[in-house]
Amino acid sequence: LFCKKICINILFLQCGLKLQNINTCWTEIVRIANTQKIITTEGQNTVGKLIRVKKCTEPNQELKKLYSALLMDIKPFHKRKSVVHKPELKKNETLLYQRFIE
Repeated sequence: LFCKKICINILFLQCGLKLQNINTCWTEIVRIANTQKIITTEGQNTVGKLIRVKKCTEPNQELKKLYSALLMDIKPFHKRKSVVHKPELKKNETLLYQRFIE
């Protein structure tokens, strides 16, 4: 099912680009899209809660062209900030195990 969704999305992207007269091979689309990065930073506030901030880099001109052809926003998301409440450690649990189950 997951592979089917990926294939449908790839076909949607390629057909949408072809309708806009952008005839780019899939490997080139991936190379262009990989220029945009997502940065996630974590830290603790003064109360001891984990703060996670996610940012997205600005897309280059090639990627902006692809986004506009597909009528997509130039950033997959805007700056996000969330507070993550860590569960209390149970008896005989290690911190490593707790991170694994999160």
